[in-house]
Amino acid sequence: MRWTIGAVGVVAAIGAMVPAAGAQELRRYKPVTISYDVKGADDPGLTALIEKLRGALAKKDATAIREAASPQLVVIAPAIGFPPAAAPKPEKLDDKLTGPERLDKAFARLSTSGEEPKRKELDGLILLGVGEALAKGTVSRSTLVRGAFCAPAEPRFDRAQVLAVAKAAGEVPDNLVILTEETTFLEKPDTAAASAGALKPGTVVPFIEGAVEGADRKRDWYAVALPSGKRGYAKNDKSMSFEATRLCFTRDGKGEDAAWTISTIVIPSLIEQ
Repeated sequence: MRWTIGAVGVVAAIGAMVPAAGAQELRRYKPVTISYDVKGADDPGLTALIEKLRGALAKKDATAIREAASPQLVVIAPAIGFPPAAAPKPEKLDDKLTGPERLDKAFARLSTSGEEPKRKELDGLILLGVGEALAKGTVSRSTLVRGAFCAPAEPRFDRAQVLAVAKAAGEVPDNLVILTEETTFLEKPDTAAASAGALKPGTVVPFIEGAVEGADRKRDWYAVALPSGKRGYAKNDKSMSFEATRLCFTRDGKGEDAAWTISTIVIPSLIEQ
């Protein structure tokens, strides 16, 4: 049986699956920052397609999004968490399906009803998934899909260095997250506490605990393992998982007839063996 979930709530889902380090002693580690390959991401045709999709989202027009799907669209469903060394293979879809039908099949897996979603529900899932993928406003060359560009951007990183970060914190790699903005961490979950250090966007940190109750009695704090070997606390987690719901785009056709389409949809999954 397979359960699927989009990028929203990924960290919470991981936290439910993987035990945090708790009181385990932390060690210093060398901070690692991911990068993105954005060469070519400003292609006018690609930019126009993404703007068209944003317009469709604003109008809640799922039909316009479906029409942007390639007849060869494929689905990749990696497990939520840290990506495996070997890239997951695309799932095989019925060759008779049209592009819009393939897109429907991809986003139908976001349904939690246990049944094939009806058109209205399915359109809602499409809008949710596409909105999620475009919300970061980033696009990069793909490492997962040859010749494609994906939104949000795919992180590039030295695998050994990143795994060393997890080991230093006593965390499994699935608990690693990427900071999406510069973040100042505090020594305690209290706005009056001393600073434990600031980290820049793109820094990889071990996520230790979420929904931490602060001095204000609000459970909107979270804890990470800092490069200094200490815990750091911050409010309103905006980090992201290495795996995320992504739209990937390629040009279909040749010459003047070539057009950008949605060619791959990546939807991280929770899988029960």
